Amino acid sequence: MLSNVITEADIDLITLDEFQLNLLAINLQRFAQCEKKINEQGLLVDGKKNPLIAASNIYLKNVVNLFNQLGLSRNSRMKQLLNQIKTETINDPIGELLD
Repeated sequence: MLSNVITEADIDLITLDEFQLNLLAINLQRFAQCEKKINEQGLLVDGKKNPLIAASNIYLKNVVNLFNQLGLSRNSRMKQLLNQIKTETINDPIGELLD
């Protein structure tokens, strides 16, 4: 049913993935820039917590969220592997070792 809705509405899923991948790249780059500046400036600036720490945390949260949405997290990949083993679209590597 979902496939029919997507097809009939002419939704381009590839474009949506490209958008999220671009967001992922941007957030990864900004996270890296924040971390580099934090390493250069230190955790404290003028006796106060470096404001880049908050920005870095926001970018890291965005990265983790995008990884999950795109199925790139370790847990997402493991679920996909288990589903493929259950549906027998791939062989069970652990099962083969135990046989």
